[in-house]
Amino acid sequence: MHLIIRETLERYCEDIREVTIAIMKFITMSLGLQDTQISESFREGLYDIRMNCYPPCPEPERVLGIMPHADNSGITLLLDCTDFSGLQFLKDKKWVNVEPIEGAIVVNIGQIIEVCICDSLGSTFNHG
Repeated sequence: MHLIIRETLERYCEDIREVTIAIMKFITMSLGLQDTQISESFREGLYDIRMNCYPPCPEPERVLGIMPHADNSGITLLLDCTDFSGLQFLKDKKWVNVEPIEGAIVVNIGQIIEVCICDSLGSTFNHG
């Protein structure tokens, strides 16, 4: 059984790597940059896969969640497998819920990308 899980996760990692490279190509194109070095740098980069399960709390007003932060990665891809909102981002000094959309991937720009593209696209301040 563990070999099946391992093989599935390895395929998932490779697929997510290709999605990340494609997203980075679109980001650099949207900023008018022609250099593919940024997107291709993600081909051999380090990846961190984390799976979290946050079941609904019967007393949500008592939950602290994850402290507000900006991701220190290049890019974070979040696949939400629930039907309730947990992720929030800061916009105009107010926290805004990210409503889950089935099958969608939420893309957070991290601080490394912010530095690489000279602050043209700020990292996302978020918490869950």
